[in-house]
Amino acid sequence: MKIAFVTPWQEKDGISLYAKELVQGFKSTKELRTFRYFEPARKFPRDMEVMVFPMRRGEEDSWSNWVEDINQYDLMHLQHEYSWWGSYTNPWGNRFQNFLKSIQVPKVVTYHSVDLIGFERPRWGWWGKRQHRKVFSAADQIIVHTQAAKDGLVKNDLKGEKIQVVPIGVSERRTVKDSEALKKFNLTGKRFVSIFGYLNPDKGYEIALAALKNILDLYLVIGGDIQDETNQQYKKDLRVLISQEEKIKNRVVITGYLGEEEMISLMDSSWAILLPRTHVNASHELSLALSQGKAIIASDLPYFKEVNERYECLAICRAGDAGSLQKILEKILADEKFRKNLEQKANQYAKRYSWDFVANETLSIYRAL
Repeated sequence: MKIAFVTPWQEKDGISLYAKELVQGFKSTKELRTFRYFEPARKFPRDMEVMVFPMRRGEEDSWSNWVEDINQYDLMHLQHEYSWWGSYTNPWGNRFQNFLKSIQVPKVVTYHSVDLIGFERPRWGWWGKRQHRKVFSAADQIIVHTQAAKDGLVKNDLKGEKIQVVPIGVSERRTVKDSEALKKFNLTGKRFVSIFGYLNPDKGYEIALAALKNILDLYLVIGGDIQDETNQQYKKDLRVLISQEEKIKNRVVITGYLGEEEMISLMDSSWAILLPRTHVNASHELSLALSQGKAIIASDLPYFKEVNERYECLAICRAGDAGSLQKILEKILADEKFRKNLEQKANQYAKRYSWDFVANETLSIYRAL
């Protein structure tokens, strides 16, 4: 089986990480012998199993040049996120539909975000809803990460039999030796909790700030930076908000971009990982926290509740409710048994939903085509 694997690969984002972990999972099954990067005008060897076609920011118009090569494979598996393809409500600005139309082999698409609001309140009324549906209908098999995403697509006239729910995999625990991160951010000897990932308004920083006001010996680490200039103003507004909060302004650390070793070091030293999200389709930060066996507090959004239904590994607070988050934080700080139990369950979830599991689920989808 020859698979054309079209994905962000060397980008600093969760989808690149997902793609690399999935390919590694394929290797561990021992069914896939080799994988290579795309090379133009190259003769494909007989033992080719996976060829990575690496998507890169700023090179979107070049992907049409891959069509002839991709059509020589048995199937294409593409990792989708809206921002890579232009406006999905504008038929002249959406590259994705035209790209998929040109692919003649079976198409598997993993949709890392499913914008159900785009169906419910489309920008261009019925026309926008129709265009949004086309983003999904061109795929032969659809992979989403939650049952809620599948149910939403079925509700909007996508065929349920071609939509498969495959959770995001959890990596093996990473160890970091002699990291200078604690010293670098002046956190040595301090108790802190952390929110990781790209800065954006959905992360719930304001809720965390309100929750920590009255926990006087606890610091908050905001680990990450904006992904692009879209959230530059939000970053400025967040800094202003923090500066105005007298009770906590000296207990907040915004790290900026973190390398992997720095992030793992800070995560391992955190008393808990916070996910007080106000909106979420999937969370690679959650997967990383699970892989490190951390106590995790998440808001009661469908995605996190569904993770907890698989295996009760999260402490759930009410979305948008700082008081609810504060109560759980206080319990984690005061009750070691409670915190250790959350850590143990995170480790058990990670073992059950490893990348080997995700790879085998994905291979079964390939074989069904």
